[in-house]
Amino acid sequence: MITFVGLKNRSAGKIRGEQLANEMGGYFYDFSEIYTSNLPITKIVIIVRNRQDKDFEKALKAAGCIVGYDILDNPIGDFLFRDISPDFSRYVDDKSFDFYITNNTENASELSKYTQKKIFVIPHHSVNFNKERSCNGQKIKKVGYLGLDYGNKKQKDIKDICDDLEIEYLCYSSNSKDECADFLKTLDAGIIFVDEESPGNIIRKYKPNTKLINFQSFGIPVICSEYSSFLEFGDENYISVKTLNDVRKSLEVLISDKKKRADLSDRSFITGSRFHISQIIKDYYLEIFEYFNKGLGLGATDE
Repeated sequence: MITFVGLKNRSAGKIRGEQLANEMGGYFYDFSEIYTSNLPITKIVIIVRNRQDKDFEKALKAAGCIVGYDILDNPIGDFLFRDISPDFSRYVDDKSFDFYITNNTENASELSKYTQKKIFVIPHHSVNFNKERSCNGQKIKKVGYLGLDYGNKKQKDIKDICDDLEIEYLCYSSNSKDECADFLKTLDAGIIFVDEESPGNIIRKYKPNTKLINFQSFGIPVICSEYSSFLEFGDENYISVKTLNDVRKSLEVLISDKKKRADLSDRSFITGSRFHISQIIKDYYLEIFEYFNKGLGLGATDE
């Protein structure tokens, strides 16, 4: 088992902490709860994004725990202030951690510039816990984006394109896994777009595969900008775009070519099935548990 510590009121903590803990039979605590006495804590503890004080990390180490840090997005932000402002709240004290988890290989390469500790690459799981297939590529009537409004950098432009093509564009954000799944099941295609010239374009190097595989897990064809994690884990089963004109042309193809969208739907569903939570849990067991149990790290786990 693994103990996860994160923010219970944030979707990131729930996705990579609470949901995994529940499925693995482990524990998930809010940062504020870690000081509560008599809480059961396993040998391996994973911090899901460090946004609190660092005393609890030191306390966990002092108690003999093997402590890891799951960097959900950008490793630079957490290490950047190492020499500039060591008291900065987001600063990661490398001495407090025995290993790190990052969501794609390019992230791991970047992280290796800041630490000599063991780095595991484990992609994120999808919200499709029921292994449902909602889309078979039969039509394109509703397309959408799952996430905060600013995630698709050209919301109004994308909506205008969809209006021109007489299809509905929807954007939805929720911290609830079930609400996210219910929204995805209403869509015939997904759009994830970051303007090539946007200052935020660099985020694509660090973002996890979640947005893509959430669509793929239901068999939904996706039109998207290239994230590093999409390249690594998406099996090229999506339509890559760089400009808004690419988005328009890709939508036109999906609308007019039933065979193409049905084939893309089939391939997407196969790819998405690899990221069911049961599969990602195996990565935790096979990689982290096996590593420490073999004595290649700091010691054996409690399992």
